[in-house]
Amino acid sequence: RQARKIPAKNFLYITCPEDEYVTKDICENLIRRPIYECLSQPSMGDIDYIVLTKGVPLAADYGDSTGRYSITSILTCVGNPSIMKPIPNPYGPYSLPGGVWLPGPEIAWSSKLPLANYRIYCVTRLDGYSFDTIKAMIDGGLSAVPGGTYLLDKRVSVTGWYYVVNERLGAGECSAYAKLIANGADVFLDQTSEFKTGFSNLMGYFGWGSNDPNYSYSKFTGNTFRPGAIVDTFYSFSARTLNKPSATNCDSLIADLFEKGACGGNGYVSEPYVSTATFPNILFDRYTKGFNMAESFFGAMNELFWKSCIIGDPLMAPYATPPQVTLLSLDTPLTGADAKLKAYASDVSGVSRVDFYIDDVLVGRSSSGPVFEITIDSTQMSVGEHKVEAVAYENSPVASQGFAYGTVSVQNEISKVKKISQTFAYPDGQKVALSDKVVTLARGIVGPGFYIQEPDRTAGIFVKSAETPTEGSMVDVVGAMSSFGGERVIVADSVVPKASPAPMPRPIGVKNSSLGGSSIGPYTQGVAGVKGPRNIGLLVKT
Repeated sequence: RQARKIPAKNFLYITCPEDEYVTKDICENLIRRPIYECLSQPSMGDIDYIVLTKGVPLAADYGDSTGRYSITSILTCVGNPSIMKPIPNPYGPYSLPGGVWLPGPEIAWSSKLPLANYRIYCVTRLDGYSFDTIKAMIDGGLSAVPGGTYLLDKRVSVTGWYYVVNERLGAGECSAYAKLIANGADVFLDQTSEFKTGFSNLMGYFGWGSNDPNYSYSKFTGNTFRPGAIVDTFYSFSARTLNKPSATNCDSLIADLFEKGACGGNGYVSEPYVSTATFPNILFDRYTKGFNMAESFFGAMNELFWKSCIIGDPLMAPYATPPQVTLLSLDTPLTGADAKLKAYASDVSGVSRVDFYIDDVLVGRSSSGPVFEITIDSTQMSVGEHKVEAVAYENSPVASQGFAYGTVSVQNEISKVKKISQTFAYPDGQKVALSDKVVTLARGIVGPGFYIQEPDRTAGIFVKSAETPTEGSMVDVVGAMSSFGGERVIVADSVVPKASPAPMPRPIGVKNSSLGGSSIGPYTQGVAGVKGPRNIGLLVKT
């Protein structure tokens, strides 16, 4: 989150067993369902990536004779009904013939890809034998730059599907070797029976692992990798566990290579059949063209809801050339209904658009540059400082993104706030506007007025007013902050009742010693000597 500046609203905590293998019911009800429901919320917007962390189960048994399914692969098909249909789930592989981008055009991964109107997510996990290894993978992905060598280790004397996938490594016209050479990468292609080892500074690796007749664990772990390196093998059980196995179990696990410096990779939780294995020629071609790690892997596979488990920071993209972005006029406060946000963005491939975010919410986009500009109605925002972000998209199939961050001040006579608790940060005299709040007491205790509360009971406040709305009704309130009778209040200019009633917030039990507490900024002081949380517009009715 810190490395990629991911907003807090994009985090979902789930409760499930930490076993690596779980049942279909656990996967569906404790993992897939809460993620599905989270993504269905309008506030989530356009999500393309789902990232699981260590502790989320690795695979689920769906009662299929082919073996366990990868939970990361299952979640690619989790769906989002508010935008597109979820994939009809046959509890089996969803085929992407020849990979998503074969033979079609190369485009950046997005959940809105034109795949029969279905929404498909890019899912990876941050995992490995230790937390230190996982942190090193994240840090390595951030510091990665082009360079190093790609090691492609073929087998000899193979037939059938083994021959087909072996040829994707090299040295034919469409092989991984040919693609990497064309993209200017340094490549070592081994076409002998030897299992290659002893390489350092590798940027990529693809071999046969335990399926190679000359495999040994010491040879497999005898290579080291540079930041940004990605790895994969034609071994069917390379991600059967992401926990350190016993010393006597020495098959080729993909997580062994993370211990040697690799920052991303793919493995299989059970037998995928070699015909569904990663296309190394697509994988490395896309990666060295600037696509991120996850886009490269997903473009190189032909089955979802299947056995693949992609591991690492999905946004790692050492070959990307993101646009340069600068936010403009941040010293000019936003005011009025036609306030402007501006950013300068440039790239050698051009810039297709710039998206503007305020407090992690998309507020507009512009496709006209190099100074990109949008108009926003700042009267619908709270007065004060706000976080601003501009995201520029490179005008190429890769669509690399450049970012700029800053803060801007909103200055208007009236502060439009979403939560009652926000009003307590303002000094007396600042006017505020609140919408759709519940009237919980239609009379005043410290003078004429009434109390309003959040429907979820998180805050309430006294409104000083001659109006007497009905208890349980919804109201919009505009007025000035003040201190009256020992508490913060709103002195109303207007009170507008809504037509539809609201359910009254239910009471909760609270210990007397828990009432009151810390202050909320300089304008709402706490209560000294008590144990409880900060006191936000507390009304006790007896």
